[in-house]
Amino acid sequence: TFDPTALRCWTEEGISINTMFYYRITYDPINNCIIIPQYDEDGAIVGVRGRFLDEDAVDKYKPITYNGVLLNCPTNSTLYGYYQNKRALNITKTCVIFEGEKSVLKMDSIYDKNNISVAVCGQNITREQIQLLINIGVSNVVLAFDADYRNYDEFGVVYEKYRQIGLPLTTYFNVTIVVDDDMNNRLLGYKDSPIDRGAEVFNKLMRKRKVLR
Repeated sequence: TFDPTALRCWTEEGISINTMFYYRITYDPINNCIIIPQYDEDGAIVGVRGRFLDEDAVDKYKPITYNGVLLNCPTNSTLYGYYQNKRALNITKTCVIFEGEKSVLKMDSIYDKNNISVAVCGQNITREQIQLLINIGVSNVVLAFDADYRNYDEFGVVYEKYRQIGLPLTTYFNVTIVVDDDMNNRLLGYKDSPIDRGAEVFNKLMRKRKVLR
């Protein structure tokens, strides 16, 4: 069911009702979870994940079981938000790659139909996902993974990890990486997505992103 009251926890985080309606986010009152459908490039539903809201939930995110069938998402061969944002990706030739679905939804709430983001639902970018971006005419990729660091030492380790993830993409795209590397003037909290603090912070981070060669 589309229940704005039950979905309030996401609206309070900056995801608009219009965005949730557009991405067909719904709520399962029986399992107390938010329903997140995943589409392929043609708009067919290929899996459904749930964000379970109970404090004692074993897993916050996991595939939904419906009528005894596990609706597991083929995350290695799809990109969350790709179907909805194909036009913007094609026009701008640029794609922002986030880790999670919520980041795509937050970006949509800010930029509406100018949303140029997708999510890989993790930190792995596959050849199939690269091909999807090539197919739509993307030439610029922005790697916008979470700020999984609390100090300069941790930043160095995490940045090198993200750099290694991004290097294979440089064969096909111009690649930049979003970083929050000034530990004395942090823009993000620990493990924040670059979009979590709103448009102003996100735009600042985009302006100082690092070019990967």
